[in-house]
Amino acid sequence: MKQNILFVILARKGSLRIKNKNMKIFHKKPLIAWTIEQSLRIKHPNKRIVLSTDSDKILSYANKFKELETVKRPKALATENASSLDAIKHIIKKLKYKGYVILLQPTSPLRLDKDIKEVINLISKGKTPCMSVCKCVHDSSLITNNCPPKKFSSINRKKQIVYYPNGALYAAYSSWFEKNKTFYNNQTYTYLMPEKRSIDIDYDFQFEMSEALFKNREKNKIT
Repeated sequence: MKQNILFVILARKGSLRIKNKNMKIFHKKPLIAWTIEQSLRIKHPNKRIVLSTDSDKILSYANKFKELETVKRPKALATENASSLDAIKHIIKKLKYKGYVILLQPTSPLRLDKDIKEVINLISKGKTPCMSVCKCVHDSSLITNNCPPKKFSSINRKKQIVYYPNGALYAAYSSWFEKNKTFYNNQTYTYLMPEKRSIDIDYDFQFEMSEALFKNREKNKIT
């Protein structure tokens, strides 16, 4: 029997840098729509999809999707300083859920269906917890932690390849997540995604870049 999988979509009303980011039109639809529709496309016998938000507007929009469950997020978990991890713990507790949790952030619209399927395949083979990463365009010898105008000093003189979490996919078993209060530590496996699918929208220029790449992908029918 296949393990339970819970897709979690977090969509807070407020946003620091892009006003009403989750409902901002991204290639003819609200940004959040692309992640909701993607989660609905993924086939799995024991799948649930839950959207957590403090926004009545987002809740009203989400009600259009029959397979999508919604959780009204408490105000205390929807502030600028609130952690998305606390919002996920709230969902797990409220649903009394046991199984795999996969976080799908609406701010990663360039994630492909196959990326989700690959992560599901990895965790089903015991490579859990797991998160998606991207290869840094610069090796470690070209990266410094000295803030300008301090002199440049590389974090590593050796030319090592560096990878970073791209925000597109995080997966862990519910009990592991609750115990560790994170999706990643030194036990976490990684799934590699290319840079062109790894933009995590936080600023206007990232929104514009993502939309341009997304439109080109839609034109070429890449899923």
